[in-house]
Amino acid sequence: MLKKKKKKSIFQNNYFLRDFNPNTELEAIQNYYSHASDAVNSNDNFAITETSTINFDDHKGSLIYEDNAFIPSSDAIVLKKVSKDGTETTERVAPALRTHLDTAFWTAAIIDKEGSDELRNANNFYNYFRGLYFKTEAINGDGNMLLFDINGTGSNITIYYSYDSSVNSAEKLQDTYVLNFNGNKLNPFINNYNLVSLENGDKTNGDEKLYLKGSEGSMAVVDIFSGNVDCDGVAETAIECFKKEYRAVDENGDYIIKNGDFVLKKLINEAQLVIYEDETMNKPSEDYHKYDRIYAYDAKNNIPLIDYNFDPSTNTADAYNSKLIHLGQRITDENGISKFKIRITQHLNNILIKDSTNTKLGLVLSTNVNYVSTSSILNSKDVVTGVPASSIITPRGTTIYGSNVNVPENKRMSLEIYFTESNQN
Repeated sequence: MLKKKKKKSIFQNNYFLRDFNPNTELEAIQNYYSHASDAVNSNDNFAITETSTINFDDHKGSLIYEDNAFIPSSDAIVLKKVSKDGTETTERVAPALRTHLDTAFWTAAIIDKEGSDELRNANNFYNYFRGLYFKTEAINGDGNMLLFDINGTGSNITIYYSYDSSVNSAEKLQDTYVLNFNGNKLNPFINNYNLVSLENGDKTNGDEKLYLKGSEGSMAVVDIFSGNVDCDGVAETAIECFKKEYRAVDENGDYIIKNGDFVLKKLINEAQLVIYEDETMNKPSEDYHKYDRIYAYDAKNNIPLIDYNFDPSTNTADAYNSKLIHLGQRITDENGISKFKIRITQHLNNILIKDSTNTKLGLVLSTNVNYVSTSSILNSKDVVTGVPASSIITPRGTTIYGSNVNVPENKRMSLEIYFTESNQN
């Protein structure tokens, strides 16, 4: 893939990112929402709170670093160290941005402040040094996208300095001071979502196509048991018909309950939500969607489904190969038709046996299904009040087929249930 140059700058940030929201009675955590659109201008980076708009370019301080031809690299970084006896060792570390920053700035900002009120305690320091503002800009309309992980243990600013020895005044001792990125962090995403015009979904008949997009993109909501159905000749809600189909009843027609659980006449062995990808969408290359996963979650409570917790295939080192039982990887057949299988066996069993709520499922595109934190949506008036943060950090998007009757049956989103008849009364 051709990597193009872009401009990268680091400024001192002069805007104070507070921890708590002063407009709430209980001082809830202050949320900052992405708002970097072209509504104001296309050069600055904006964020918003419940009451204000922040233009970080209006609050940038000294320029600390600038590269007018920055090209990201996936190559490992090779570090060579020479010990006092001349022995040389080599260490390879993961790709990262490693660069020398302006020493004059750090000397004035930190070293020269020794003994001052600014460094007297943590609160004073947070108010004095309000962080860094990283800004990237396209060159001639071109650029790259990369995941800039500042949450990792290796992400920091290390200040190397020397000082006079208290034993030998002629001797200089060497030491370091490390500044970690442990404070408030936010990303004012700029997302030009102009490939398709999104309209309100058809809650009655379902949609023909659903669009999953990362960053400030889009997600899908699936209501497995919605509306009314013909249940043995009687009009019934879909969820109640489902329960009647699988729960055991006594001679009076009432559901049988033992030890607080509903008894089943049909035992669900496997239940899968089968999702087909639109094969007509544009793909820049065959590997473009290689690492995409679909993450399904409880859209009302913003938590993983119970099947996520039951899945033993967690892989913390390789997110692409994690949660393979619940959140399957893309499967492509010989005709180029791709599909995902989302296992929701425990989710349905909980509805039947524990009478848990039939919550709607949220579907998002993700490249890291291990990351299940939630990002809030500002002033949401829908059941969806947040989205998984893992969908925000991915730049990808995909189109999947919905459940509308106009979708060919062999590509229509469907629920497949495999069960065993029970003889228990």
